Amino acid sequence: PSAQTPRWFWPTVLAAAMVLGGCAIPRMGHSLWHDEASRVKRTMVGEYKKRQDGSFVFRGIKWERALFDSDLPNHVLQSALSKLCHDVWRAVIPAQEFAVSEAAIRIPSLIAALAGVVLLAALLKDLGFPGAGAAAAWVLALHPWYLKYAAEARGYAIVMAMVPLLMLAF
Repeated sequence: PSAQTPRWFWPTVLAAAMVLGGCAIPRMGHSLWHDEASRVKRTMVGEYKKRQDGSFVFRGIKWERALFDSDLPNHVLQSALSKLCHDVWRAVIPAQEFAVSEAAIRIPSLIAALAGVVLLAALLKDLGFPGAGAAAAWVLALHPWYLKYAAEARGYAIVMAMVPLLMLAF
């Protein structure tokens, strides 16, 4: 590996991350769908339950259930980070009693996706291939599936950031 990082490396990688952010941020507030919505109500926020008398009561999710209930299909780290972001949003932003912020729930995925672009490039640079690192950052930032998971409440973006991080640590 080269000891010297080319001047153009970090600006190129950061530009790729900014393009990913520019493409993903507009999608952050889109409605939750399918398994994403199911996980949010079952592991992060809660849902309304119908009582015997026909009325409804809201049952929120406690941290113990979000972290340790093995019956729930979820990405535990993603769920915990998303629940934390949503709880902070609820504490900071005055909202209706049971309002849900899709954007707040998706913040961990976006941060992880941005970090994944930078970490993959850094890994390849450390292996002695700065050009491949910059190219990989752009390929990842513009890849449709990566963009999709950068703006969804799923754990795939976190995994994509953790892999190069762990390889760098080794």
